[in-house]
Order: sequence, then C-alpha cells, then structure tokens
Amino acid sequence: MTTPEFVLPLPAASADALSMRYHVALEAMCTGNGWLGATQALTTLMFVTSFLAEAGYGRVTFAEVLGCQNALSAALRDGMAGKGWRFSAEGIEKYKTLVTLHDFQLSIAPIRAIKIAGRRLQQVNTIVTQQLSAGRRRPEFSKDKLQFGSFKWSKLSR
Repeated sequence: MTTPEFVLPLPAASADALSMRYHVALEAMCTGNGWLGATQALTTLMFVTSFLAEAGYGRVTFAEVLGCQNALSAALRDGMAGKGWRFSAEGIEKYKTLVTLHDFQLSIAPIRAIKIAGRRLQQVNTIVTQQLSAGRRRPEFSKDKLQFGSFKWSKLSR
C-alpha cells in the first residue's frame, strides 16, 4: 500500500517555511550582512539539494556543487577573519541557482525523499563531528572531488 508520504510533496506552507530560511541566508550573504548561521543554513542547502538531485528530483552538476562549496569556504574564511560575511558575485550566482533548484525540489519531491535527504545530512554531520572530535582542525573535504571522510557523492553529474 502506498502512503501519502511516498507520493505527495510537502504542503506548500511547510515548503515555503523551509525555503524562507535559505532565501534569508542567501540575501544576507549577498548584501554583506551574513553571519555564521547563514553559512550553516547554506551548507545544509548544498547537501540536501544534492541528495534530492541524486534521488532524481532535479539536476545539479559536480561543478555547481563544488562552486557552492568554494563560495562557502571563502565566506567562512573571511567571516572568521573579521572581514565580513559575504559571497563573491560568482558565489551569489551559484547559490541563486541552487536555491531555485531547491524550491523546485520542495514542490515535487515526496515527503519520504526529503526525510531520506535529512537522514543523509545527519550522517554527514556525524562524520564531521567524529573528525573534529578526533582532533582535526577542520573536516576533510577534497577540492577535486566531493568526498567527506568516507562519504562520497557518487551519483552527481560530472
């Protein structure tokens, strides 16, 4: 028996509430008014959007995700150094594309797919926590391939 969770997307109000978090964070990073929490929200967006694309809800390329990761890295570096929390013009464009894709995903992906993406995000968070607890100053995240510790995006378009 198929339950609504397997076939129905999130109710519009719930999708809008989730989406608003990412739009506000992106706007803050575009205007130079970002903060650490905005980069955290946009990191979540990057992972969840990628996971939903892997599941067949939209398309994102390796280069697009890598570009978002690089924009986040630069913003974190500058923000932590007291130079302000903002994206470059290129980072803004990369994230606008990602936010638009995620809005589309929220309108079509069934609730079950969104829950699975959330569980995968928790797995990534666990890996990061383990790496940081093991004494690494920052998690390993390869620049030439999307690999987070033992976690890999194997299905992203190249």
